[in-house]
Amino acid sequence: MRATPLEGTSRRAAHSPRFEHQFVESTMEGALIPALGITAIFSITAIMLKMWLRHVEKMKGLSNDRPDKSVSDARFERLEQTVESIAIEIERVSEGQRFVTKLMSERAQPRLGEAGVPVQARKIDTPH
Repeated sequence: MRATPLEGTSRRAAHSPRFEHQFVESTMEGALIPALGITAIFSITAIMLKMWLRHVEKMKGLSNDRPDKSVSDARFERLEQTVESIAIEIERVSEGQRFVTKLMSERAQPRLGEAGVPVQARKIDTPH
């Protein structure tokens, strides 16, 4: 049983250093892609964690900077006084308007003359 030349070359190629080198390279390429993916995921996670921690610290700083309650109570008191003074002024204006409306309605009613006959109201021609 003699080996054919084809069989011998295939056996030698399978055990040659060149074949082993290709196997190692393909194994490294196969491991390189997942390793890069894992590294990218950890990097992105670290960046997001850092941003979240900065946000938490900033929110703590904002919540601690609130003014004292006594200051806000004083502001509400001033606001209440202002609203009350505005309400008084509005009431004065509306009272004046009622008075003027009453005068206008009295003038519009026909007056009785000395003889008991209603006096004719003047007609005013407007240029419209």
